[in-house]
Amino acid sequence: MSLKLEPNEICPHSNVCPYAEDPTTGQFCQGTVARKHPFVCDYVQNGRISEGTMRNRNDLTGRMKVLVE
Repeated sequence: MSLKLEPNEICPHSNVCPYAEDPTTGQFCQGTVARKHPFVCDYVQNGRISEGTMRNRNDLTGRMKVLVE
């Protein structure tokens, strides 16, 4: 089960999540800031954070897919 955040709701894992912010690239997760739209995080499953992927700062909903040709 994914973590579903309502508008203006901040992720409860933002202080420990490796995807919350990457100071080397300036990337950050939209779940860590107040938004005007819902956000779904598939990186948090049943309260555990999966690792080994990356969050794109332009992913406003958590559902963005990257297409590679």
